[in-house]
Amino acid sequence: AGGSSDAAAVMRGLSRLWQLGLTAPELEKLAAELGSDIPFCITGGTALAEGRGEILTELPEAPELLLVLAKPKLEVATGWVYGNFRQQKVNQRPDIDGIIKALEQSATGLLLESCGNVLESVTIPAHPVIAEIKQKMLAAGATCALMSGSGPTVFAVAEKKEITERILTELSELDLETAVTTTVQKERI
Repeated sequence: AGGSSDAAAVMRGLSRLWQLGLTAPELEKLAAELGSDIPFCITGGTALAEGRGEILTELPEAPELLLVLAKPKLEVATGWVYGNFRQQKVNQRPDIDGIIKALEQSATGLLLESCGNVLESVTIPAHPVIAEIKQKMLAAGATCALMSGSGPTVFAVAEKKEITERILTELSELDLETAVTTTVQKERI
């Protein structure tokens, strides 16, 4: 959602600059006309996205997680991924009910077990390095490793800083852009 987050930032910034006084729901409605995931980027936080991604239901905040991001030096066109997506080729789906339950109970383990990304079924066969990155992250001690969105970036959840260092060492032989970060709490508009 790089372009979508940029669009959301511009919309929020213009609303403030021009003193429009638009509420988050008003900005989200306008944003939905521009792109499916822009409404989420207006407000952020943890939400269930339905429809094309523009129908949002706020969920309890996700716990703070330590993340390693790794992006191979390749580009993946989101339109191409969605155009080649075939439901029958998906082996593992995210457990949405399990994710919601985990968030309600602040159960990080259940949350990570319930996650998944159906778009991996398209992007990984075309770019096997993504599977290699995931495997290396898990081998280095990541609790979870998934492709982000349509790819090619992969993220890993690590329990401790030492694990992030092991993951980075494991990935060092690949030509990647990497970063270590944490999840953040939602900013209220």
